[in-house]
Amino acid sequence: MRRQRTNWKYIFILLILASIVGGILCWQSKIWPKEEASVIEIKKPKRIEVTEELANKIMEKILPENFDRKTACFFINDLDNDQVSEIIIGITPALPAFEAYLAVVIPTDEIGNYKKIADFKFGKKILILEVLPVFSMSMI
Repeated sequence: MRRQRTNWKYIFILLILASIVGGILCWQSKIWPKEEASVIEIKKPKRIEVTEELANKIMEKILPENFDRKTACFFINDLDNDQVSEIIIGITPALPAFEAYLAVVIPTDEIGNYKKIADFKFGKKILILEVLPVFSMSMI
């Protein structure tokens, strides 16, 4: 059985290589110019006071053509507590179509432009036929 010995020659070679690589990295960090980091300022959106007039302008722009404007309504609320008011627009179905519409928008300026967050149409169009009683002569 052979006696295990530490191979000092390989350890010495590894130490020399580590010192050479460390010296090169230290030299490069001192010689090369340092890049200056620029800080980008994020602009907060301008707070827009949402009034009924502004909500009505947006509602007229966003509503699809085939929906009745008489059944449309809106709610102004800060849904995600970010101090920016969202407008929730809803249209209840009017007969004969049982299709409803819901949209959530954020106004971007005072003239009625907006950013749409959500837009939903749900329900189906169905035709309701009123059944009228049919009278025959034998029933009278």
